[in-house]
Amino acid sequence: MKKLFLTCLLLLFWALPAYADSSKYQVKISAPAELRDLLQNHLDMIKWRDNPRLNPAEWQRLYTRAPQNIRNLLATEGYFSPKISATLENKSGVFTAAFTVDAGIPALIKSVNLKFTGAITAQPADITPSMQKLRETWLLKSGAQFRQESWEQAKRRLLTDLLIERYPNATITDSKAEVDLETQSVALSVEVDSGPAVKFGNTTIEGLNRYPARVIENLNPIKPSSIYNQSDLLTFQARLQEIGYFQRVEVTADTRLTDEADTEGNTAPVKVTVVENNSAKAGIGAGFSTNTGARTQLTYDDLNILNRGWRLTSSLKIEQKAQSLSGQIQLPVTKKGYRDSVNGSLSRTDIQGEVLTTSQVGVKRAWGPRKREQYVGANYLIEQQ
Repeated sequence: MKKLFLTCLLLLFWALPAYADSSKYQVKISAPAELRDLLQNHLDMIKWRDNPRLNPAEWQRLYTRAPQNIRNLLATEGYFSPKISATLENKSGVFTAAFTVDAGIPALIKSVNLKFTGAITAQPADITPSMQKLRETWLLKSGAQFRQESWEQAKRRLLTDLLIERYPNATITDSKAEVDLETQSVALSVEVDSGPAVKFGNTTIEGLNRYPARVIENLNPIKPSSIYNQSDLLTFQARLQEIGYFQRVEVTADTRLTDEADTEGNTAPVKVTVVENNSAKAGIGAGFSTNTGARTQLTYDDLNILNRGWRLTSSLKIEQKAQSLSGQIQLPVTKKGYRDSVNGSLSRTDIQGEVLTTSQVGVKRAWGPRKREQYVGANYLIEQQ
């Protein structure tokens, strides 16, 4: 039994993660406050302190490389001429590396040269995105401090502004950040190939089996031969997601393909892929209310009444002192964006001997964004007591 216990204890010991004794390896950094976190979080010597393979020889190697590591990190913030002093001590088996950093002055952007090739160079100046507008909205302006993150962000923004409208195949073909150490300045240059201007092609639908095609077609804001715009794709997809017919919707434009009818070969077919919800759903519930007693409720929803894409929601509620039946039919959105519906309800209550019967029917036409929709409607109500 004792032997088995020792074996289990040994296995447990080997299963524990191994770490280097970080108390043996210390790093002290004296640097400007705004740069200290950068060095503390990314300096290799600090990241390796807990590595189980760390030994004095490896520590010495990391120490030798640390000044260059610090220079590389500072360069990402625009400090290209730092002064670094370093010491390494071994006291009673504790290895301490100390670095004093004088970052110097940060480099500023001296000039920005954005060069364009592709179809954008031949388009009229009043068409977006234009070369002038792209230059005006360039994020990293002359006089700003150079930072690697800002440099990458500016390039991404420039490319994105092209990709989302008219030029979905745009690419950055060359980019340079040339540092002048004497003047502590940086000259930026970016070359962008816009590629051809792309138009939307015809729309195809996949996965539609239960519902009529018009439930999708009437919501399509994209016209064949209109200029490619990513926001149109997103708008189309959002409209389809909120109408309730589909579990999943994906709207894409394949800019790699061309429509045979387009002699310029710059048309992107639009593809709508849907996964349909089940057309019918029933539910049952029960409960109790101190006012109306025990309750049973039945619900029935159907997304395709008469195979016309009409959506029915209905509910039958039976309580000891109250009964009600209600329903609503919503028609597919029209090509003009109208959302038409019809509703009706019938209820009866018998509380303390007073019987009230209410019937109601109404129609409604709504339009505009659902969060701020506008509508007109009419209701007819009859009460009998």
